[in-house]
Amino acid sequence: MIATAVQKPLRRDIVQQKVLQMITKAGLKPGDRLLSEKKLAGNLGVNHQTLRAAFSELASKGVLERRPGSGTFIKHSSVPVKANSSFNFDSEKTVVVAMRDDPHFFSGLRNDIVLALEKNGMLPIAVGNSKDFTHENMEQLFRFNAMGASQLVIDQAFVLEASENIKFLREHGAKFDNVVMVPGNQVAVTGMPGSMVLGDYPDAYDTAIAHLKALRHEKIGFFCGTVTEDNADWCANRRYIELYTQAMIKNSLVEGIKIATSVTKEDMVVGVQVLLDAGCSAVFCDNDYRALISLETVRNMGLKVPEDFSVIGFFDTPWAEHYNMTTFRYRNSEIAEEVVRHINHPDLVDKLSLKKIDFIERGTTGKFKKLKVEGFLSK
Repeated sequence: MIATAVQKPLRRDIVQQKVLQMITKAGLKPGDRLLSEKKLAGNLGVNHQTLRAAFSELASKGVLERRPGSGTFIKHSSVPVKANSSFNFDSEKTVVVAMRDDPHFFSGLRNDIVLALEKNGMLPIAVGNSKDFTHENMEQLFRFNAMGASQLVIDQAFVLEASENIKFLREHGAKFDNVVMVPGNQVAVTGMPGSMVLGDYPDAYDTAIAHLKALRHEKIGFFCGTVTEDNADWCANRRYIELYTQAMIKNSLVEGIKIATSVTKEDMVVGVQVLLDAGCSAVFCDNDYRALISLETVRNMGLKVPEDFSVIGFFDTPWAEHYNMTTFRYRNSEIAEEVVRHINHPDLVDKLSLKKIDFIERGTTGKFKKLKVEGFLSK
Protein backbone atom coordinates (compact mmCIF):
# COMPACT_ATOMS: atom_id res chain seq x y z
CA MET A 1 0.00 0.00 0.00
CA ILE A 2 1.29 3.47 -0.86
CA ALA A 3 1.51 5.90 2.03
CA THR A 4 -0.03 9.33 1.50
CA ALA A 5 3.32 11.02 2.06
CA VAL A 6 4.72 9.11 -0.89
CA GLN A 7 1.71 9.53 -3.15
CA LYS A 8 1.60 13.31 -3.19
CA PRO A 9 5.06 14.05 -4.58
CA LEU A 10 4.74 11.11 -6.94
CA ARG A 11 1.50 12.54 -8.33
CA ARG A 12 3.27 15.87 -8.81
CA ASP A 13 6.07 14.14 -10.68
CA ILE A 14 3.58 12.31 -12.86
CA VAL A 15 1.88 15.60 -13.74
CA GLN A 16 5.29 17.04 -14.66
CA GLN A 17 5.75 14.21 -17.13
CA LYS A 18 2.27 14.80 -18.54
CA VAL A 19 3.02 18.51 -19.03
CA LEU A 20 6.34 17.77 -20.70
CA GLN A 21 4.76 15.21 -23.01
CA MET A 22 2.01 17.67 -23.87
CA ILE A 23 4.59 20.35 -24.71
CA THR A 24 6.47 17.98 -26.98
CA LYS A 25 3.34 16.62 -28.63
CA ALA A 26 1.97 20.13 -29.31
CA GLY A 27 5.30 21.33 -30.71
CA LEU A 28 5.41 24.33 -28.39
CA LYS A 29 8.43 26.64 -28.59
CA PRO A 30 10.13 29.07 -26.20
CA GLY A 31 7.84 32.03 -25.62
CA ASP A 32 4.64 30.07 -26.26
CA ARG A 33 2.02 30.34 -23.56
CA LEU A 34 0.38 27.28 -22.00
CA LEU A 35 -3.33 26.94 -21.39
CA SER A 36 -4.74 28.41 -18.18
CA GLU A 37 -4.22 26.32 -15.06
CA LYS A 38 -7.95 25.61 -14.82
CA LYS A 39 -8.17 24.43 -18.43
CA LEU A 40 -4.97 22.41 -18.34
CA ALA A 41 -5.85 20.80 -14.99
CA GLY A 42 -9.14 19.68 -16.52
CA ASN A 43 -7.43 18.29 -19.62
CA LEU A 44 -4.94 16.36 -17.51
CA GLY A 45 -7.53 15.11 -15.03
CA VAL A 46 -5.81 16.61 -11.96
CA ASN A 47 -6.64 19.30 -9.40
CA HIS A 48 -5.23 22.85 -9.41
CA GLN A 49 -2.95 22.26 -6.43
CA THR A 50 -1.20 19.30 -8.03
CA LEU A 51 -0.76 21.14 -11.33
CA ARG A 52 0.54 24.26 -9.55
CA ALA A 53 3.12 22.16 -7.68
CA ALA A 54 4.23 20.58 -10.97
CA PHE A 55 4.50 24.03 -12.60
CA SER A 56 6.62 25.33 -9.73
CA GLU A 57 8.98 22.37 -10.03
CA LEU A 58 9.31 22.82 -13.80
CA ALA A 59 9.88 26.55 -13.33
CA SER A 60 12.71 25.82 -10.88
CA LYS A 61 14.27 23.56 -13.52
CA GLY A 62 14.09 26.36 -16.08
CA VAL A 63 11.54 24.67 -18.30
CA LEU A 64 8.68 27.10 -17.61
CA GLU A 65 8.36 30.76 -16.72
CA ARG A 66 5.38 31.92 -14.68
CA ARG A 67 4.38 35.54 -15.29
CA PRO A 68 1.84 36.88 -12.77
CA GLY A 69 -1.22 38.19 -14.55
CA SER A 70 -0.08 36.86 -17.93
CA GLY A 71 0.17 33.09 -17.56
CA THR A 72 2.78 30.34 -17.86
CA PHE A 73 5.22 30.26 -20.78
CA ILE A 74 7.89 27.99 -22.24
CA LYS A 75 11.15 29.61 -21.09
CA HIS A 76 13.98 29.21 -23.60
CA SER A 77 15.47 26.79 -26.09
CA SER A 78 18.52 25.89 -24.02
CA VAL A 79 16.28 23.83 -21.75
CA PRO A 80 14.99 20.54 -23.18
CA VAL A 81 11.21 20.29 -23.21
CA LYS A 82 10.72 16.59 -23.69
CA ALA A 83 9.62 13.91 -21.30
CA ASN A 84 12.35 12.27 -19.24
CA SER A 85 12.53 8.80 -20.74
CA SER A 86 14.32 7.52 -17.63
CA PHE A 87 11.33 8.34 -15.43
CA ASN A 88 9.71 5.27 -13.88
CA PHE A 89 6.71 4.84 -11.60
CA ASP A 90 7.61 3.47 -8.21
CA SER A 91 4.50 1.35 -7.70
CA GLU A 92 3.67 -1.84 -9.52
CA LYS A 93 0.04 -0.89 -8.84
CA THR A 94 0.08 2.28 -10.95
CA VAL A 95 -3.17 2.35 -12.93
CA VAL A 96 -3.86 4.41 -16.05
CA VAL A 97 -7.57 5.37 -16.16
CA ALA A 98 -8.46 6.50 -19.69
CA MET A 99 -12.03 7.73 -20.04
CA ARG A 100 -13.82 10.36 -22.08
CA ASP A 101 -14.45 13.88 -20.77
CA ASP A 102 -18.19 14.10 -20.30
CA PRO A 103 -19.56 16.18 -17.40
CA HIS A 104 -22.90 14.36 -17.45
CA PHE A 105 -21.64 10.84 -16.86
CA PHE A 106 -18.19 9.58 -17.80
CA SER A 107 -16.12 12.18 -15.93
CA GLY A 108 -18.05 11.41 -12.75
CA LEU A 109 -17.54 7.68 -13.16
CA ARG A 110 -13.84 8.23 -13.87
CA ASN A 111 -13.50 10.23 -10.64
CA ASP A 112 -15.23 7.49 -8.64
CA ILE A 113 -12.88 4.88 -10.10
CA VAL A 114 -9.85 7.06 -9.30
CA LEU A 115 -11.00 7.53 -5.69
CA ALA A 116 -11.64 3.80 -5.27
CA LEU A 117 -8.17 2.96 -6.61
CA GLU A 118 -6.52 5.49 -4.29
CA LYS A 119 -8.50 4.16 -1.33
CA ASN A 120 -7.11 0.71 -2.07
CA GLY A 121 -3.48 1.87 -2.13
CA MET A 122 -3.08 2.26 -5.88
CA LEU A 123 -1.80 5.23 -7.84
CA PRO A 124 -4.23 6.21 -10.63
CA ILE A 125 -3.25 8.38 -13.59
CA ALA A 126 -6.43 9.93 -14.96
CA VAL A 127 -6.38 10.50 -18.72
CA GLY A 128 -9.32 12.44 -20.16
CA ASN A 129 -10.04 12.56 -23.87
CA SER A 130 -12.79 13.71 -26.19
CA LYS A 131 -14.97 11.14 -27.95
CA ASP A 132 -12.52 11.08 -30.85
CA PHE A 133 -9.95 8.73 -29.33
CA THR A 134 -7.18 8.36 -31.87
CA HIS A 135 -4.44 5.83 -32.52
CA GLU A 136 -2.00 8.42 -31.12
CA ASN A 137 -4.00 8.54 -27.87
CA MET A 138 -3.76 4.77 -27.65
CA GLU A 139 0.01 4.94 -28.10
CA GLN A 140 0.20 7.42 -25.23
CA LEU A 141 -1.27 4.82 -22.90
CA PHE A 142 1.49 2.39 -23.77
CA ARG A 143 4.12 5.07 -23.21
CA PHE A 144 2.82 5.20 -19.63
CA ASN A 145 3.15 1.44 -19.58
CA ALA A 146 6.79 1.71 -20.67
CA MET A 147 7.31 4.11 -17.74
CA GLY A 148 6.07 1.49 -15.29
CA ALA A 149 2.28 1.75 -15.21
CA SER A 150 1.18 -1.87 -15.05
CA GLN A 151 -2.61 -1.62 -15.10
CA LEU A 152 -5.04 -0.05 -17.57
CA VAL A 153 -8.70 0.90 -17.05
CA ILE A 154 -10.19 2.09 -20.33
CA ASP A 155 -13.55 3.36 -21.53
CA GLN A 156 -14.90 0.56 -23.74
CA ALA A 157 -16.13 3.10 -26.28
CA PHE A 158 -12.52 4.20 -26.91
CA VAL A 159 -11.66 0.72 -28.04
CA LEU A 160 -14.73 0.15 -30.16
CA GLU A 161 -14.81 3.46 -32.01
CA ALA A 162 -12.27 2.41 -34.61
CA SER A 163 -10.98 -0.89 -35.91
CA GLU A 164 -7.39 0.32 -35.60
CA ASN A 165 -7.90 0.84 -31.85
CA ILE A 166 -9.19 -2.72 -31.48
CA LYS A 167 -6.21 -4.03 -33.44
CA PHE A 168 -3.75 -1.91 -31.42
CA LEU A 169 -5.12 -3.05 -28.06
CA ARG A 170 -5.10 -6.68 -29.13
CA GLU A 171 -1.45 -6.41 -30.15
CA HIS A 172 -0.19 -4.32 -27.25
CA GLY A 173 -2.64 -4.90 -24.40
CA ALA A 174 -0.63 -7.85 -23.12
CA LYS A 175 2.11 -5.39 -22.16
CA PHE A 176 -0.09 -4.36 -19.24
CA ASP A 177 -0.47 -6.83 -16.39
CA ASN A 178 -4.20 -6.25 -16.66
CA VAL A 179 -6.69 -4.37 -18.84
CA VAL A 180 -10.20 -3.62 -17.53
CA MET A 181 -12.78 -2.13 -19.88
CA VAL A 182 -15.57 -0.17 -18.19
CA PRO A 183 -19.16 0.74 -19.02
CA GLY A 184 -20.04 0.27 -22.58
CA ASN A 185 -22.94 -1.65 -24.04
CA GLN A 186 -21.51 -5.15 -24.23
CA VAL A 187 -20.66 -5.19 -27.91
CA ALA A 188 -18.94 -8.54 -28.41
CA VAL A 189 -15.31 -8.11 -29.39
CA THR A 190 -13.35 -11.34 -29.31
CA GLY A 191 -9.66 -11.64 -28.65
CA MET A 192 -9.44 -8.59 -26.37
CA PRO A 193 -7.07 -8.71 -23.39
CA GLY A 194 -8.32 -8.40 -19.82
CA SER A 195 -11.89 -8.17 -18.58
CA MET A 196 -15.00 -5.97 -18.59
CA VAL A 197 -17.03 -4.27 -15.86
CA LEU A 198 -20.24 -3.06 -17.46
CA GLY A 199 -23.75 -1.95 -16.66
CA ASP A 200 -26.44 -4.60 -17.15
CA TYR A 201 -28.00 -3.13 -20.28
CA PRO A 202 -30.19 -6.14 -21.18
CA ASP A 203 -31.84 -5.94 -17.76
CA ALA A 204 -32.28 -2.15 -18.02
CA TYR A 205 -33.83 -2.30 -21.49
CA ASP A 206 -36.19 -5.08 -20.44
CA THR A 207 -37.16 -3.04 -17.35
CA ALA A 208 -38.01 0.01 -19.49
CA ILE A 209 -40.20 -1.92 -21.93
CA ALA A 210 -41.90 -3.96 -19.19
CA HIS A 211 -42.66 -0.74 -17.29
CA LEU A 212 -44.30 0.87 -20.32
CA LYS A 213 -46.20 -2.32 -21.16
CA ALA A 214 -47.60 -2.36 -17.61
CA LEU A 215 -48.87 1.17 -18.34
CA ARG A 216 -50.78 -0.25 -21.36
CA HIS A 217 -48.41 1.03 -24.03
CA GLU A 218 -48.08 -1.36 -26.97
CA LYS A 219 -46.34 0.73 -29.62
CA ILE A 220 -43.17 1.83 -27.89
CA GLY A 221 -40.65 3.66 -30.05
CA PHE A 222 -36.89 3.57 -29.57
CA PHE A 223 -34.77 6.63 -30.26
CA CYS A 224 -30.97 6.54 -30.59
CA GLY A 225 -28.08 7.79 -32.74
CA THR A 226 -27.43 6.67 -36.28
CA VAL A 227 -25.95 3.31 -37.26
CA THR A 228 -24.06 4.58 -40.31
CA GLU A 229 -20.34 3.94 -40.01
CA ASP A 230 -19.44 7.60 -40.46
CA ASN A 231 -20.77 8.13 -36.92
CA ALA A 232 -18.32 7.41 -34.07
CA ASP A 233 -21.01 5.65 -32.02
CA TRP A 234 -22.52 3.52 -34.79
CA CYS A 235 -21.40 0.27 -33.18
CA ALA A 236 -22.94 1.20 -29.82
CA ASN A 237 -26.16 2.39 -31.45
CA ARG A 238 -26.54 -0.87 -33.33
CA ARG A 239 -26.22 -2.75 -30.05
CA TYR A 240 -28.80 -0.50 -28.38
CA ILE A 241 -31.28 -1.29 -31.16
CA GLU A 242 -30.63 -5.01 -30.72
CA LEU A 243 -31.29 -4.77 -26.98
CA TYR A 244 -34.49 -2.78 -27.50
CA THR A 245 -35.73 -5.26 -30.12
CA GLN A 246 -34.98 -8.21 -27.83
CA ALA A 247 -36.85 -6.52 -24.97
CA MET A 248 -39.88 -5.86 -27.16
CA ILE A 249 -39.92 -9.49 -28.32
CA LYS A 250 -39.55 -10.74 -24.74
CA ASN A 251 -42.55 -8.63 -23.72
CA SER A 252 -44.65 -9.88 -26.68
CA LEU A 253 -44.71 -6.47 -28.36
CA VAL A 254 -43.25 -7.43 -31.74
CA GLU A 255 -45.83 -5.48 -33.71
CA GLY A 256 -45.05 -2.36 -31.70
CA ILE A 257 -41.35 -2.18 -32.67
CA LYS A 258 -40.63 1.29 -34.08
CA ILE A 259 -37.13 2.81 -34.36
CA ALA A 260 -35.90 6.32 -35.10
CA THR A 261 -32.27 7.47 -35.34
CA SER A 262 -30.74 10.93 -35.45
CA VAL A 263 -27.60 13.02 -34.93
CA THR A 264 -28.53 16.71 -35.04
CA LYS A 265 -31.26 18.39 -33.03
CA GLU A 266 -33.21 18.98 -36.24
CA ASP A 267 -33.01 15.26 -37.02
CA MET A 268 -34.20 14.48 -33.50
CA VAL A 269 -37.34 16.56 -33.95
CA VAL A 270 -38.08 14.72 -37.19
CA GLY A 271 -37.40 11.41 -35.45
CA VAL A 272 -40.02 12.11 -32.79
CA GLN A 273 -42.51 13.04 -35.50
CA VAL A 274 -41.79 9.77 -37.29
CA LEU A 275 -42.51 7.78 -34.11
CA LEU A 276 -45.73 9.68 -33.51
CA ASP A 277 -46.88 9.11 -37.09
CA ALA A 278 -46.14 5.39 -36.60
CA GLY A 279 -48.64 5.36 -33.73
CA CYS A 280 -46.23 5.27 -30.79
CA SER A 281 -47.63 6.33 -27.43
CA ALA A 282 -44.24 6.17 -25.69
CA VAL A 283 -40.54 6.45 -26.49
CA PHE A 284 -37.49 4.96 -24.81
CA CYS A 285 -34.30 6.92 -25.57
CA ASP A 286 -30.66 5.87 -25.39
CA ASN A 287 -29.80 9.04 -23.42
CA ASP A 288 -31.44 11.88 -21.54
CA TYR A 289 -30.68 14.48 -24.19
CA ARG A 290 -32.71 12.68 -26.84
CA ALA A 291 -35.42 12.19 -24.24
CA LEU A 292 -35.38 15.95 -23.56
CA ILE A 293 -35.80 16.72 -27.27
CA SER A 294 -38.67 14.23 -27.35
CA LEU A 295 -40.35 16.02 -24.44
CA GLU A 296 -39.97 19.42 -26.07
CA THR A 297 -41.19 18.19 -29.47
CA VAL A 298 -44.39 16.51 -28.29
CA ARG A 299 -45.22 19.43 -26.02
CA ASN A 300 -44.74 21.86 -28.91
CA MET A 301 -47.29 19.75 -30.79
CA GLY A 302 -49.82 20.32 -28.04
CA LEU A 303 -49.45 16.91 -26.38
CA LYS A 304 -49.10 16.43 -22.62
CA VAL A 305 -46.50 14.27 -20.91
CA PRO A 306 -47.30 11.77 -19.46
CA GLU A 307 -51.06 12.09 -20.05
CA ASP A 308 -50.74 11.78 -23.84
CA PHE A 309 -47.21 10.47 -24.33
CA SER A 310 -44.57 8.79 -22.13
CA VAL A 311 -40.80 9.30 -22.27
CA ILE A 312 -37.88 7.42 -20.69
CA GLY A 313 -34.24 8.58 -20.87
CA PHE A 314 -30.92 7.11 -19.74
CA PHE A 315 -27.94 8.12 -17.52
CA ASP A 316 -29.85 10.32 -15.02
CA THR A 317 -28.11 13.54 -16.09
CA PRO A 318 -28.98 16.98 -14.65
CA TRP A 319 -31.49 17.29 -17.51
CA ALA A 320 -33.42 14.31 -16.16
CA GLU A 321 -33.59 15.74 -12.66
CA HIS A 322 -34.53 19.22 -13.86
CA TYR A 323 -37.35 17.96 -16.11
CA ASN A 324 -38.53 15.30 -13.63
CA MET A 325 -37.71 12.67 -16.26
CA THR A 326 -37.99 8.92 -15.83
CA THR A 327 -34.53 7.51 -16.56
CA PHE A 328 -31.80 5.05 -15.54
CA ARG A 329 -28.85 5.59 -13.20
CA TYR A 330 -25.55 3.71 -13.04
CA ARG A 331 -24.29 2.54 -9.66
CA ASN A 332 -20.94 4.26 -10.07
CA SER A 333 -19.55 3.30 -6.68
CA GLU A 334 -20.29 -0.39 -7.27
CA ILE A 335 -18.66 -0.25 -10.70
CA ALA A 336 -15.59 1.44 -9.16
CA GLU A 337 -15.35 -1.24 -6.45
CA GLU A 338 -15.67 -3.99 -9.06
CA VAL A 339 -12.87 -2.39 -11.11
CA VAL A 340 -10.62 -2.57 -8.03
CA ARG A 341 -11.53 -6.24 -7.62
CA HIS A 342 -10.58 -6.93 -11.24
CA ILE A 343 -7.29 -5.06 -10.81
CA ASN A 344 -6.46 -7.06 -7.69
CA HIS A 345 -7.50 -10.36 -9.29
CA PRO A 346 -6.54 -10.30 -12.99
CA ASP A 347 -7.08 -14.05 -13.17
CA LEU A 348 -10.81 -13.72 -12.48
CA VAL A 349 -12.79 -16.52 -14.04
CA ASP A 350 -15.73 -14.17 -14.61
CA LYS A 351 -14.15 -11.97 -17.25
CA LEU A 352 -17.42 -10.03 -17.64
CA SER A 353 -19.07 -8.46 -14.59
CA LEU A 354 -22.49 -6.85 -15.00
CA LYS A 355 -23.68 -4.29 -12.46
CA LYS A 356 -27.30 -3.33 -11.91
CA ILE A 357 -28.50 -0.08 -13.52
CA ASP A 358 -31.25 1.48 -11.40
CA PHE A 359 -34.61 2.49 -12.87
CA ILE A 360 -35.55 5.99 -11.67
CA GLU A 361 -39.28 6.52 -12.09
CA ARG A 362 -40.29 10.17 -12.17
CA GLY A 363 -43.02 12.13 -13.91
CA THR A 364 -42.72 11.40 -17.64
CA THR A 365 -44.39 7.97 -17.79
CA GLY A 366 -48.09 7.28 -17.33
CA LYS A 367 -50.95 5.03 -18.42
CA PHE A 368 -51.78 5.08 -22.12
CA LYS A 369 -54.99 6.84 -23.07
CA LYS A 370 -56.28 7.19 -26.62
CA LEU A 371 -55.41 10.65 -27.88
CA LYS A 372 -58.02 13.12 -28.95
CA VAL A 373 -55.47 15.03 -31.01
CA GLU A 374 -56.30 14.78 -34.72
CA GLY A 375 -53.59 13.01 -36.75
CA PHE A 376 -51.72 11.32 -33.91
CA LEU A 377 -52.25 7.87 -32.47
CA SER A 378 -55.63 7.61 -34.16
CA LYS A 379 -55.71 3.85 -33.88
